Amino acid sequence: MTESRKPLSDSFGGHPEKGSQTHDDRINRYGERRKRARQFLRWLREQDTTNRPDLVRVQADLGQCANWLLFRNYYQVDQIRLAAATTC
Repeated sequence: MTESRKPLSDSFGGHPEKGSQTHDDRINRYGERRKRARQFLRWLREQDTTNRPDLVRVQADLGQCANWLLFRNYYQVDQIRLAAATTC
């Protein structure tokens, strides 16, 4: 009988990476994505959103984007996995 497994989502980091050796790289990648979202948010705030309630909502969402990441450290198997995150 074959064992079925839940597919790993790329949006949550894809396949688990081994230990703390690559964890710093993952944090840096998420940090770069956060910087790009902040740059876009600054540009968006400079735009005229008087008649655009949809853009006001996007501004609010981007302000909270990737503010929180939760990692689980499975030290017995040397894996650190992204368990939860705020996304936009």
